[in-house]
Amino acid sequence: MTVTSACSPADHDVYAHYLKEPGRTKPGWTSGANCARTSREPGADVAWNERFAARGELRMPILAIGGQESSGGSIADQWRQYAVTVDSRVIEG
Repeated sequence: MTVTSACSPADHDVYAHYLKEPGRTKPGWTSGANCARTSREPGADVAWNERFAARGELRMPILAIGGQESSGGSIADQWRQYAVTVDSRVIEG
């Protein structure tokens, strides 16, 4: 089975351009810490993930973008656990 991206290279360039602007994104550890604080009971996120996974893999295309100096391609690796079609890009610099 051949899977092609729903996003063109030009789409990736536009998305990457806006992600590079100051204030567009937060470091991953900050976002993760915020998610952890929103969990109201121990194990709530684990239970949610189990229910989510039981529904099956996502069918829509996923564009996973990571920075060269941070997550790199690991974001795409994480999404591949949940989605059928994952297109990955690493922003240099």
